[in-house]
Amino acid sequence: PERTEYPSNQTAEFVANDLKKTFLGSPGEGHTFHIYTDGSTHPGNKGCNSGVGIYVTDGKHNQIWKGGFHVRSDKNNFIAEMAAASTVINAVPEKTQCTIWSDSMATIQALKKGTLLSERKRVRAAGRLWLNWARPLLDTSCIHLQHVRSHTGNSTPAEVGNEMADTLANFYRLQGEKMPPDS
Repeated sequence: PERTEYPSNQTAEFVANDLKKTFLGSPGEGHTFHIYTDGSTHPGNKGCNSGVGIYVTDGKHNQIWKGGFHVRSDKNNFIAEMAAASTVINAVPEKTQCTIWSDSMATIQALKKGTLLSERKRVRAAGRLWLNWARPLLDTSCIHLQHVRSHTGNSTPAEVGNEMADTLANFYRLQGEKMPPDS
């Protein structure tokens, strides 16, 4: 099933549940997915909300889902990037092979297995709520984190996926800028 509408009132939990239904409804054991995530924050805007974009393709790079939401980030794009990746990680069923593509090296490094932070740094880290929501699931999943350079064109499937996630994130950012700060 392909999501093509863009409701403005979606939450991370709603998106994660909808994505999970998509993954579970996909045919065949061992089905693989490419998931592109992005966050969009306009530093000059007076609003507190950012946009999150998620674009999902199958192993042959055919679109199967796209969507997103806006999130309070207080002009910190790392939070929007973490929200996107964390939402996907919470949606992926166990034993589902997938690659999450992100243009945010900071997000990839924060989520990597084995990355140890002192308790003080972990508690003070931006995006800690999103990190705490996702990190325990990475230990039991078949999720691979992969970097993709942003705005490099559309010559590879990863570049096309990243551009789609960026477009979605910008769409939800514009919606979120018109709304009161998310809680």
